[in-house]
Amino acid sequence: MDIIVAGHICLDIIPDWRIGGIKTIIPGHILEMSGLKLSTGGAVANTGITLKKLGISTTLLGKIGSDALGKVILEILQKEDKDLVENMIISQDEISSYTIVLNPPDTDRVFLHYPGPNHTFNANDIPYEKIKNGRIFHFGYPPLMKKFYENEGKEVVKMFRRVRKMNIIT
Repeated sequence: MDIIVAGHICLDIIPDWRIGGIKTIIPGHILEMSGLKLSTGGAVANTGITLKKLGISTTLLGKIGSDALGKVILEILQKEDKDLVENMIISQDEISSYTIVLNPPDTDRVFLHYPGPNHTFNANDIPYEKIKNGRIFHFGYPPLMKKFYENEGKEVVKMFRRVRKMNIIT
């Protein structure tokens, strides 16, 4: 593997909002959508899939739940390349992370985010022995991952120090 992409991963749930702006949201009313798109989100999926499409040997490290959302995340990753799911951590007792992306016409997007297992993912979840031959380690979205921003970021420092001792570029 050349690049390890670790960190935040979620399922983006994107309603197809074609008519009316944000002001069309009225409490107690139904706003009809034109469809729905499901996509992986977060640095692990966004960066990792792009690198794979560019032909770069890539390993993904993220944490999802064993629920329906997690299954969709795995399916999307497997459609790109079956090897992308090899090092994903599947938590049996957590709901997968998701983001509902509201994108009404002529308005900036609004994100409704549930962090799920991203908040419990920590430096000990990294399979250091498996990544020892990697060249580059990319860690995405520490500000969205509780274990990496709490305690003044000690967990993220611990992780990067260990990876750098392995002579992997961070």
